[in-house]
Amino acid sequence: MATFMPPIPRVFFCFIEPALCLFGAAQPLLNPAAITALLPAHLAGRPDPTAAPTPLETLQVLMTSVMMYGWALLTLAIMFLSDGKTTRSRRLVHAYIAISASMDFPHWGAFAYALGAEGMKQWRTFPAEMWMQVLVPLLTFAVKVGYLAGVFGEDQVVAEGEDADRKRK
Repeated sequence: MATFMPPIPRVFFCFIEPALCLFGAAQPLLNPAAITALLPAHLAGRPDPTAAPTPLETLQVLMTSVMMYGWALLTLAIMFLSDGKTTRSRRLVHAYIAISASMDFPHWGAFAYALGAEGMKQWRTFPAEMWMQVLVPLLTFAVKVGYLAGVFGEDQVVAEGEDADRKRK
């Protein structure tokens, strides 16, 4: 585990972030229509509001789900395999978090692009799932930037003697 991290970011990146990604990946896998149905029919390009999502919409939702599942596994691998004993592991974790934070901007951009100006004006009518598309990444972005900025405290330095003692126990 990324033992060098302060407690709040360590818990967030080792458990909460992967769980959020797995939840986000499971929902469209279980019911792709639930995600595509969130878009009003006229914004999704469907002439009939009761029409089922197109095969392309379903494919895109499923591919996004696969990417989120992969991101969750990548997060788990990096966080649990980064033991903090080497500078390289620390750099890898910091690079991962910076990349993860930068990925939130295209997320919000895609959301705004898909809704367009007309859809964004209807923000008061967004269902909870659409608010989650905006607010959950905002929360995770704040934690990522906060960690990189040192808001939660500095990374801990594990002395070699302490590390050797921990291995013997």
